[in-house]
Amino acid sequence: MAATWLTPTAILELAPELEPLVIVGGSPTAAWLEIVELAKTLLTPATWGTSLSQGHWTLTAHLATLQFDASAAMGAVTSRRVDKIQESYAVNTAPGEQDLALTKYGRIHLELRRRLSGVSYFSATSRDRGLPDGRVL
Repeated sequence: MAATWLTPTAILELAPELEPLVIVGGSPTAAWLEIVELAKTLLTPATWGTSLSQGHWTLTAHLATLQFDASAAMGAVTSRRVDKIQESYAVNTAPGEQDLALTKYGRIHLELRRRLSGVSYFSATSRDRGLPDGRVL
């Protein structure tokens, strides 16, 4: 199977909960179409090979979720308390694996990337979640 980019419609078939956010008045928003194209620039077809379409839809859905769903864009929350005074705030981190871990599509994308590099954090043969060193979570 050749490496292929997915259409915006095909991506929405795989991530249908995004449709109400990116289709307005029966037409895709310009922002949605731009995100689909942005994801293409972030992926290298030679690296992804036959998994390119999977990488494309998971990264696009991740980026769209962050763009259109404010609740998914929240980073880690840190808080501290002294007596009756408490403060909480979101921690901003540099984009990377932490950013991908914010959405379910980003986590799938991370797993796909790990498998491309020969490292998987999920067991392919059982339901347990093993670590690379053999320990089981």
